[in-house]
Amino acid sequence: MFKVFQLVLLYILIIVPLFAIPVQSDLHIFKKETHPNEKIFLLLGGIQGDEPGGFNAASIVASKHYTIKKGNVWIVPNLNQHSILENHRGIYGDMNRKFATIKDNDPEKELIMSIKKLIRHEQVEVILHLHDGSGFYHETYISKLRNPTRWGQSSIIDQERLENVPHGELNAIMKQITGEINQHLLDDSHRYRIRNTNTATSDKEQQRSLTFYAINQGKAAFANEASKNLPLKQRVYYHLLAIEAMMNYLGIEFERDFPLTPQGVDDTINDKDIVIHFANRITLPINRLKRTVNFFPIPLSRQLEYDSPCPLVHLYRKNGNFIIKYGNRVSAALIPDTFETDMSNELTKVSMSIDGAVQEVELGSIVKAKKIFMVQPIHNVNIRVNIIGFSQKGLVSEEGVSISNKKINSRYTLDSKGTLVRVEFYNKNRFSGMIIVDFEQ
Repeated sequence: MFKVFQLVLLYILIIVPLFAIPVQSDLHIFKKETHPNEKIFLLLGGIQGDEPGGFNAASIVASKHYTIKKGNVWIVPNLNQHSILENHRGIYGDMNRKFATIKDNDPEKELIMSIKKLIRHEQVEVILHLHDGSGFYHETYISKLRNPTRWGQSSIIDQERLENVPHGELNAIMKQITGEINQHLLDDSHRYRIRNTNTATSDKEQQRSLTFYAINQGKAAFANEASKNLPLKQRVYYHLLAIEAMMNYLGIEFERDFPLTPQGVDDTINDKDIVIHFANRITLPINRLKRTVNFFPIPLSRQLEYDSPCPLVHLYRKNGNFIIKYGNRVSAALIPDTFETDMSNELTKVSMSIDGAVQEVELGSIVKAKKIFMVQPIHNVNIRVNIIGFSQKGLVSEEGVSISNKKINSRYTLDSKGTLVRVEFYNKNRFSGMIIVDFEQ
């Protein structure tokens, strides 16, 4: 069965030792709907784990940055999450070559069955599958990087048309899509061209692909390829142009809260507000962390549940460390400091003075301070407050002390700018949670 997530709902995974990368058989589907009973535009990315342009573009559409005002869009940004973690095309073989036949003992069989079921969903009408391809496709040989064997900067169809299928004029639709993309080229060498693989008659390898499976289920299916020879922000830019062109063709109305430029895309990918939440009451802003975070509180069991509003943010164990990954990019390595976890819920929030204003702050929060903060006296002898990077002789619990950014040794902050300060709480030496004070202006 695949799980359905309305909009950008959070999901939780339990970390296990990676003797082999586990395969998730369920799909994390992000549904953005205005008329749930009407037809669906299905956007897919990440079937190959080394193609970050596609899965980052799909993730952005699934995020808060796109609002669907009219129509229904379902997004699965990370079809092949286990290979994304390893930045590998396919650790169990190319997943996009398993839709014709698949062996019973293939670790990805259940996942492939879930993808097929999604494609066959009666409301799914049009599918766009995102890829990053090598070089620049051109109908004639121009150079080693620009010739008929390359895939980058191409719009893929398996055949010219489908008979008696909604949106079956595949080639005509792609002419409209590529025409719209080509109005916004960053350079004329990035021009999109239609590549008809004539799969049924001429391409046995493509006969095992997702889009060929889809068209044989009576679904209009297309693929968009951005060139691997372009920087990530440009690949994502072109994928978003293709997605928006398809939504325009389908009459889907949407709003986007950032400028569709390479810089706007880069700012969105590196959004400072993207976080990961841990079950032991810690929240980290993944795009601001130092490459290595030392003495990170981990339960004695060394298992840690987590969730994130971003489908590309995951945590996994490798070489004894816990690695936060954003897509196939390492955000930070967490060097464990193991503690027994306080399960009593005796301490879930504390009073803090932030720039002179007292407020109740839940453990696991990130709070902003301009100049100074203080944890108000807790009056519980079992509770110890530890402000990482601050020390004062004779102080066992660092509550009731006014802390400015200047009092923190930046070697111990979470970020290289020295602005993210860890405030940790312990109940009888059991870890209760963390509050991060953010001094960034």
